[in-house]
Amino acid sequence: MVWDQVLSVSTKLLLVSMMLGFGLTMTMKDVSGPLKQYRFMISALVLNILLIPLIGFGIAILMGIPGALAVGFVLIVMAPGAAFAPKLTQIAKSDVYLSIALMFLLAII
Repeated sequence: MVWDQVLSVSTKLLLVSMMLGFGLTMTMKDVSGPLKQYRFMISALVLNILLIPLIGFGIAILMGIPGALAVGFVLIVMAPGAAFAPKLTQIAKSDVYLSIALMFLLAII
């Protein structure tokens, strides 16, 4: 039980420190720049809002997941991008600011 609390607190501290680390190094241009990539942003939003939940619903049906569990599964699939996605993007040496902008838009929508 104590380890569950330690893990919960340390995970939250890790996520907050990563977000602060990224946020304190960004400028307004860094934040608004990726949002101007309209084609990419629209396609990413369509995929995350329409296609991925439909795929999750299809998986729930194919696996025969019963009622309430299927609803929970689809809700988890519909959750916005994970808070650790910018860190994974940084490790992959890709555009971190684009990842943050997309995560921000998904959380708003």
